[in-house]
Amino acid sequence: MVRIKDIAQLAQVSDAAVSRVLNGDANFAVSEPTRQRILAAAAELGYKPSRTRKVKDQHSAQRFQIGLLMSVSQVDEANDPYYLSIRLGIEKQCLALGLDLKTTLRIDKHLTTDDFADLDGLIVVGSIDQRPLRQIYAQNDNLVFVHNLHHHDPDYDAVWSDLEQATEQCLDELVALGHRSIGYIGGPDSIQNIITRETENFRDVRELTYERKLKELGLYQPEHVHIGNWSAAEGQRMAAEAVAKGPLPSAFLIGSDPLSMGALRAFREAGIRVPEDLSIISFDDIEAAAYMTPPLTTVRMFTEEIGRQAVKTLHDRLLGRDVVVNSVIPCRLVKRQSHGLARTE
Repeated sequence: MVRIKDIAQLAQVSDAAVSRVLNGDANFAVSEPTRQRILAAAAELGYKPSRTRKVKDQHSAQRFQIGLLMSVSQVDEANDPYYLSIRLGIEKQCLALGLDLKTTLRIDKHLTTDDFADLDGLIVVGSIDQRPLRQIYAQNDNLVFVHNLHHHDPDYDAVWSDLEQATEQCLDELVALGHRSIGYIGGPDSIQNIITRETENFRDVRELTYERKLKELGLYQPEHVHIGNWSAAEGQRMAAEAVAKGPLPSAFLIGSDPLSMGALRAFREAGIRVPEDLSIISFDDIEAAAYMTPPLTTVRMFTEEIGRQAVKTLHDRLLGRDVVVNSVIPCRLVKRQSHGLARTE
């Protein structure tokens, strides 16, 4: 399949210029020689448009059709509201900008080129390997990757949370309160291959930052690191495992609120009081975090805004921007009652 990028390279113009000329965009000002060069390059390469866009007049708004590809299944999304909130942000911003969210696809299903047909652009949520994706999505280069922290291609737009900075802030907070023994409960990150459906695991950025930061402070204790999957049940299991091993650190940094829900239950069943005996700081700030016992200190990740920013980024590219943009959304530590001063022996 001939790509927009191939035509742009042959015609020596931007990808956006090719896209707008081939789509008959009446709002796009281009010289006639350049237009003819683009059309000649397309003809030479055997380009065949997937559909013809109808533009009513030069003042009419162009209604783009975009797709959404999620790295998580509907079940996983229900268990972890992080991805649900991003998707809702995407849907709301599409509505606000008049974009047609034509399809929502998930990587746990078998996908082919036909699933991506007629799309003007694609938003990819989660760590999905770009290389095999581009084999079945080749009609244009209008992609935005969201929270894809591994194998990011500098040729594509991306939006993600600043988890490294947030992790450092959490650890600074605990150290300032006198904690010198700080554990970690979390899970892996992964990169998924859309064609083979294989998954390769990596250490999550929160775990990596935790280890680096505590090593710099001379406080790293690997025996207090527990890695499983991201479910509440795993949080309970890993916390119970930490209790059984003993002795516990004075604080735990936990990689997600669902993990913290399970961990709080395990500590409560073991008679360990939070925050009197053990401080906890978590990530996500899901709606339930403020209603846990005790209310959870956690990092708010502004997931809905991440989704909205992804749509704005894609829309801007569809309108002609050809410079790659990476947007890093800051996080905020929301202090509640699950952490406090380090216990005294």
